[in-house]
Amino acid sequence: PGSLMYEFGTLLCTDEGAKVPNHGVTDIEKIIVECLLLCPEGGMEDALPGEVLHDVGQNPIVASSIGPTQHTQVMRATASDFPLMTEQSNPEWVEHLAAWVDLVQVGESEDGFFVSIRTRTPDSQPVLDFLVGLRVHFLTALGRSVDFNVTCHPTEAGG
Repeated sequence: PGSLMYEFGTLLCTDEGAKVPNHGVTDIEKIIVECLLLCPEGGMEDALPGEVLHDVGQNPIVASSIGPTQHTQVMRATASDFPLMTEQSNPEWVEHLAAWVDLVQVGESEDGFFVSIRTRTPDSQPVLDFLVGLRVHFLTALGRSVDFNVTCHPTEAGG
């Protein structure tokens, strides 16, 4: 404790070449599974004393504070702590995903939006396939000009 290496961690890297750029790698399944593992099953209704909800996410490149190396972040939080994440536009029930899917415009620019998936089973194979496929489609169509903010936010009700 007290050393520069301790205080700055990976920001004070002894081998800058060890910071392997990985912004192009977003592990959507890891983010979702970590969120599920950290939260009481079924939301807060049957939570044990001391259990709390956590969200998990990976910042977009533009918001990264650690340079080329990306990582996930965990916070004691719910969707209601991020009002934008609770916004809805025109959610549609998609039976195959057992989920509400919504495309929510953010701001006035046509390329500012997020896709919201609301489901009790975010780790189901159809949901994971949809999200990964959507990401691959955007990367194929738009290349590296697109940026992703992938987050999993629990709700008090467990959705």
